[in-house]
Amino acid sequence: MSMIENLESIRTRGLDAFLQEQEKVWQCPSCGDVICCHNGLCMNCQLDVLRENKRYRWGEGSGD
Repeated sequence: MSMIENLESIRTRGLDAFLQEQEKVWQCPSCGDVICCHNGLCMNCQLDVLRENKRYRWGEGSGD
């Protein structure tokens, strides 16, 4: 996730297109809820992983 790339995308394609793209990127494929950009977890269907491992970061503790 790069702020500079995001801003460049907004400049070239517009805010609406950027937001539509981000909605798809950060949507959980299992339930359709939002995936947290800080830990990669769906706060709807993976909340138990976060509760079990409070220091969860991308890929840790998920059984991957």
